[in-house]
Amino acid sequence: SNRNLKSILTVMSLAICAMVTVMAATGSGKDGHFENLTAKSLSLVNDKGERIVWARQTKVGGHGLITTSSSKGEELIYLGVSRGGGELNGLINTYSSKGTELTYVGADSAGHGLLSTSSPKGTRQTVMGRATNGNGLISTYSSTGTKLTYVGARVDGYGGFIQVMNKTGESVCQIYADESGNGVIGAYNRKGKGRTLESR
Repeated sequence: SNRNLKSILTVMSLAICAMVTVMAATGSGKDGHFENLTAKSLSLVNDKGERIVWARQTKVGGHGLITTSSSKGEELIYLGVSRGGGELNGLINTYSSKGTELTYVGADSAGHGLLSTSSPKGTRQTVMGRATNGNGLISTYSSTGTKLTYVGARVDGYGGFIQVMNKTGESVCQIYADESGNGVIGAYNRKGKGRTLESR
């Protein structure tokens, strides 16, 4: 009947008004509690309304992506997937306020884990990843980009290998395992002359 229809419409109108009131209150600084929130994009803003966190999908492939920015709009953290081709891998980048990449946590071109850090000027400082022979490696660099230390494994597979370079990149000290599994320490001058100490 018309009376029942009016009653239903009245109840629906009151329910919609209540929903709008709750949503408005939530958007005006009140706390909102949800069990599940589904959206294609989510932005967090500061008190000035400037977006500082943005969760969304990538333009290509529709993969997850989260970025954080300063109040001036400078991207500081990227959390998503590899930007290059090949296999799809996770990726974390941090940047300075001037846009210089400071840290890279992701994968190399072959899909192996890779961690690198750089100075505010973009000079590489440390690398942790995989050598061309498939073994793990750690390298450190000077403020000018010269490699100073290398910790990895011998290419022939006999054991670990540690190398120290001087400020011009010349090897002056080596510690490694020989073919028999014994330890060897070598110290050299910048011309490659020196001596080694072998265990007996």
